[in-house]
Amino acid sequence: MGSSFTLTLANIFMWKWQKEFVRQQDITGELFGRYIDDILMTWNKSEQQLRELLHEANQWHPNIKLDYKISQNLPFLDVLLTNNDGILQTSVYHKPTTEPYVVPFTSDHHPYIYANMIQTALARAIRYSSTFEAFNQEKNQIKLMFLYNGYSSIYIDDQFHKYFLGYINEAAFTPVITEMTKFFILHQKILAQPTARQTQVTRSMTAAANTTNESSEDSIAIMPDNVTNLQRRFFIHYTHERRFRPFKRDMHQLYQNVFQNTPAMAVKMVVGNRNRRDNTQELVHKRPKQSLLSNKCVKIKHLKVKIQFYQIPRTASIFQEYSFQLSNYLYQSYSAPVPYKDRILAQQQQAQIVTSIRKKIRQHHLVIRVTDKGHHFYIESTKEFDKKAQKFFSETNAYVEENIPVRPIENTIRAATTNIPKFLDQMIRPIFDHKCHRTTIIDGAHLIKRMKRYVRTDACKPSTLFCTFDIHNLYTMLPQDESLNVLVEFLHVHGYRKVKGIALDTIRKLALIVIKENVFVYGDKIYQQTTGGAMGSSFTLTLANIFMWKWQKELVRQQDITGELFGRYIDDILMTWNESEQQLRELLLEANQWHPNIKLDYKISQNLPFLDVLLTNNNGILQTSVYHKPTTEPYVLPFTSDHHPYIYANMIQTALARAVRYSSTFEVFNQEKNQIKLMFLYNGYSSIYIDDQFHKHFVGYINEAAFTPVITEMTQFFILYQKILAQPTARQTQVTRSIEAAANTTNESSEDSIAIMPANVTNLQHRFFIHYTHEKRFRPLKRDMHKL
Repeated sequence: MGSSFTLTLANIFMWKWQKEFVRQQDITGELFGRYIDDILMTWNKSEQQLRELLHEANQWHPNIKLDYKISQNLPFLDVLLTNNDGILQTSVYHKPTTEPYVVPFTSDHHPYIYANMIQTALARAIRYSSTFEAFNQEKNQIKLMFLYNGYSSIYIDDQFHKYFLGYINEAAFTPVITEMTKFFILHQKILAQPTARQTQVTRSMTAAANTTNESSEDSIAIMPDNVTNLQRRFFIHYTHERRFRPFKRDMHQLYQNVFQNTPAMAVKMVVGNRNRRDNTQELVHKRPKQSLLSNKCVKIKHLKVKIQFYQIPRTASIFQEYSFQLSNYLYQSYSAPVPYKDRILAQQQQAQIVTSIRKKIRQHHLVIRVTDKGHHFYIESTKEFDKKAQKFFSETNAYVEENIPVRPIENTIRAATTNIPKFLDQMIRPIFDHKCHRTTIIDGAHLIKRMKRYVRTDACKPSTLFCTFDIHNLYTMLPQDESLNVLVEFLHVHGYRKVKGIALDTIRKLALIVIKENVFVYGDKIYQQTTGGAMGSSFTLTLANIFMWKWQKELVRQQDITGELFGRYIDDILMTWNESEQQLRELLLEANQWHPNIKLDYKISQNLPFLDVLLTNNNGILQTSVYHKPTTEPYVLPFTSDHHPYIYANMIQTALARAVRYSSTFEVFNQEKNQIKLMFLYNGYSSIYIDDQFHKHFVGYINEAAFTPVITEMTQFFILYQKILAQPTARQTQVTRSIEAAANTTNESSEDSIAIMPANVTNLQHRFFIHYTHEKRFRPLKRDMHKL
């Protein structure tokens, strides 16, 4: 197999073996193609006839045996072919076992190597992708792959931009093909260009066509007349390293300075480089030993300088002078300190980016706002943003064309009523948590526990449906007076006449101030909120939960009768269902009429997300996994930000804990683990740091001999799964304490109880506090302050 001729011989042998195949395909007008030992055929007769033909072909030669696959969706080489109802679709195919590794950006190769790899991957994506959507998916995979291997996001985007130049929307923030028409123009143009391999084969065919059978043996010895006279050339070869980018220019300059006005100038110097072949050296930056940099020898280990002289005696003094200057130049190249301006380059680049963004905002009259969910940026022209705001004011349930809700998020941090909602929330929320814990879902981990209890009742069947629905603008659609009445009713129903010594009528009056005295300024007008509560107020959440407690009573009653699950997280509701889907739709249609301000959007399926958990009924078996919204970007706190080190470690370990909790199978967990690693690599975390945090999290369950610090066996995973799932999350612990506090509160508590302080309260008179904002340079500050 190591012989190049073996491939040619195998191809010629297959030429004879495949003759019958080719004949039959030609008769029916079908396609036949072979790449060495891989064969592709199209077929328009019955599948049974095709299987009979392949079975027959398996008997044509005792040494040729076939493994075949028949489908309308198959990979061949690195192309995925799909027959979508008679329409051919193609895309890039990645083998399941393929790892996302390319030459690391930290390796020491010439810069064109990195650029070529990115642009080659893009060219393949455009050639192979028959649709704009397939191209965008592959483009994202390309970026993730190069990020995984240490390439910066800026560098990748720059290469994308260079490749797409001429087809790109220059005004766009992201350098990509932004329109389907542009993509297809580029697709047709690049597809028409031959690849390097196609060009090589074409030349080979042309050469074969021009060769006659009567060629004499003398033709082998023919040499071109313009053969280079090597006696007139002076060659220097060196192994490329990044720090020697100006090496060629400097070598020519040095040669010019030393040999000027001598016969040696008639000899042309040629400086060439090759890539490093040693992988162990390729991945590590090393300085050579000082002994290798002495002036005694020109040959430097890392440069492997090979000099061939013609017409110049090696004993000549001018050559010794040249050797001395060359050696000094190499020594300076290795030992020169980094310039000061390079050390602040990152800060300058960041300042330039910020300035550029501000300039674009002014030029294009843009508005940038942070969204209330997901912490994304919303970018819009000031004119369009004003239109959407006015539309919201006139139509409370306003959704714009792109399905982006526009609603004011009122900041009540410094408002006159700020302390009242905080006080009410701290007093009433524990009571709600205590009385409504059976129908409330706290977080994703709590949801999985609830679902497992449901499964243990044998209620989960192959036909079980999941239903999720969302309440339109719950906070901003609360009827104010009715909500206050429901608040008093809730406390009264659960036996409260006073809460911590405060009468219900007083609580209602305080809540009235909170919900009705909300004003904000937009443009040159002052607005007062007449429906709902301020989304920035902590008490609005508690009031919305209590209002929903009354609204959902009928749904909870019906679910209890049938033994089904009902759970609500603020304005998101989950139900299980074992009757017909039509009955469920009728129930939801009826629920949509229960209150004019409460409107539902629902989904019914056996595979639905709820919060950040994806629930799947796989033939009566509950499967769970982490759910990522399609609009979610893989952004977390960048590793270059100035935070305490434990922040970065905690984020990785929290993501891993969630992956273990939510993944019901070992395969799902491994997929999520890989996504976690890619996400943190995307944000500048090193692979070594991520693996180290993985190792710390899995210690005690890991196979220590493994190269990758992961749970390597299914048994180990399920041990860890059971242990972590049994541990309460921070939010669950917080709610549990709130429930215990409410359970210990009596209805007749006097006003004095508010002022009761625990006996072991810390005496603040004996404490001296110093607070400082963390920065990396201040890591030893605590120690130094104590020492001082």
